[in-house]
Amino acid sequence: MKTAAIQMKQWLGANERERVCSADMWYINFANKVFPIVKQSPLFMDDDDYTQRDATISLALYFQDAIAQTGDGRSSPSYIISYTSPISPSTPSPTVMFPMKSIRKI
Repeated sequence: MKTAAIQMKQWLGANERERVCSADMWYINFANKVFPIVKQSPLFMDDDDYTQRDATISLALYFQDAIAQTGDGRSSPSYIISYTSPISPSTPSPTVMFPMKSIRKI
């Protein structure tokens, strides 16, 4: 049997939680399906495995936050820049949310 690229321990660490929630396995399965695409991506193909996993987990955390529609970064403490109402029509105003814990520390 093939070992999953993203493990529950990594997912929980990125979420800064110790307990498993009912939807965690769905997000881990999603991340494991996306991981081969991230590895082949020109953006990440020259990066090490940790960086590729980190990017994959960040993407899954982004979707977790979007699906929860909280937008406060508490449900997924990933590093997300979202654009709010522009100050002027040509200049969007970025809002930076909480940084994600690196999976290297897990």
